[in-house]
Amino acid sequence: MNRKIITIVIVLMSVALIGIIGVQILWISNALKVKEEQFDQNAHEAIKNAIARLETNETLIQISKQLNNTSDISANTFVIGEDTIISAVGLIDLPGGLPGSDSGGQDYLKKMTDTLKSGKFTSQTINDTAEKNKSLELPGEVQSMADVKKKLSQNMDKLGVVFQKMLVEIKNDDDPLSRLDLKNLRDILENELNDYGIGLDFEYAIVTDSLMDSVAVRSENFSDGFLDSKYNISLFPNDVFRKDDSLIVHFKGKQQFIYKSIVWILAGSLTFTLVILITFSITIYIILRQKKISEIKSDFINNMTHEFKTPIATISLAADSIMNPKTLDKRDSILYFTKIIKEENKRMNSQVETVLQMALLERHELAMNLQHINVSACVESVFENMKIQVREKSGEIKLVNNATNDHLFVDETHFKNVINNLIDNANKYSDGKPDITITTGNFGNSWVLSVEDKGIGMTRDVQKKIFEKFYREATGNIHNVKGFGLGLSYVKEIVEKFSGTVSVQSEPGKGSIFIVSLPLSHDQG
Repeated sequence: MNRKIITIVIVLMSVALIGIIGVQILWISNALKVKEEQFDQNAHEAIKNAIARLETNETLIQISKQLNNTSDISANTFVIGEDTIISAVGLIDLPGGLPGSDSGGQDYLKKMTDTLKSGKFTSQTINDTAEKNKSLELPGEVQSMADVKKKLSQNMDKLGVVFQKMLVEIKNDDDPLSRLDLKNLRDILENELNDYGIGLDFEYAIVTDSLMDSVAVRSENFSDGFLDSKYNISLFPNDVFRKDDSLIVHFKGKQQFIYKSIVWILAGSLTFTLVILITFSITIYIILRQKKISEIKSDFINNMTHEFKTPIATISLAADSIMNPKTLDKRDSILYFTKIIKEENKRMNSQVETVLQMALLERHELAMNLQHINVSACVESVFENMKIQVREKSGEIKLVNNATNDHLFVDETHFKNVINNLIDNANKYSDGKPDITITTGNFGNSWVLSVEDKGIGMTRDVQKKIFEKFYREATGNIHNVKGFGLGLSYVKEIVEKFSGTVSVQSEPGKGSIFIVSLPLSHDQG
């Protein structure tokens, strides 16, 4: 997969992911808006119901008071001052509608209101008022109390409640708070709100026009800043004489309550969005990693081709030289070319073996012959063999053996390969004359080996990748350093098989230090 296709795939996936996240955000925003509208609607309905209950309680209280004060009078009468009146008087069924529907009705209603307020209302008042308001076209002449009673009895059920309200409103016109059950106001509000699923703490206040729109009653923690609350409902909306008295409610923690109402939806949405995001990230990571692996493998194949091409060409030249008639009679020349063929064949075999060993390590099938050995002797053996290669480049190599305890439980062959790969790596990546120092020692319960060179060094980014399979520092298509990029990966795998660790310290231009730490063997023999 080339870079252009990968870029297109990543862009398309990114756009899709951003779109999904955008839709989720929009959906959550709309859900919150709907929940808030539902909360507002339920809150208004609950407050209205509470006000209706207050109004009903007020009516029942007034009726109870009137009944208690008129035990010797009909249950359909109320006491106003020292006189008695019939409860629905003043709301006689008129052809033009209720009193107050026209100018004559308004005069009639005003006359009755003034009379009620004065506390002097009698049957004569009805006749006098009716005589002065003939333009109202009353059904028949109202000459006596008996006529009034007859008419009222026909309209009692329909008109009684309205007149009761008028009486209460007129009597409490100057003190609207006397109509409210203030002691139970909070309980009534709380019960109604709970019925609508609103279990929030709240504060309330009552604002009356009789006090010039000032707060008449407020709960303990109600502040003036709450007066602009949207939950402002008129008190006694069914009154005949409408006023601007209102009940204001402020809810604490409203937003948290709304968020809590969709917490599971919100959590589910965020969870699935996070899953999509993680999946997207993993997918991108796998695509980029596969691309990187593909590039590394391509580089590995190129290196392998180059590494095999050189010995193959050398073997071919040596074979041609042996077959040359001029060489057939020269035993020394034949032996020389034969030795070259054998060395190159050994080199190729070593390279193939390295690749096979890494394949076995990757499949966890590499056989290990672990035993207790003296590793100092192994280090000296490898040191003597690698000394020749270093000195071929006119370099110097030193061994400093400071270890007092050098018995480890390892596979001797693979242990020697580890030491050989580290020294060979130091020799390859040294400009000019190599300068290599090998040091051994003990640190706690570990045996420590360090291989230090004064070569080209490496950056921190390269240090993070140096132990990956097939990795080689990018140098273009230059093969001045031989290898497949498997040496250090092999070192790391083998050291970890021995329950040890390997690390590197390096600075560009100053060289590198590779440190191997292995646990000491319990068997000292």
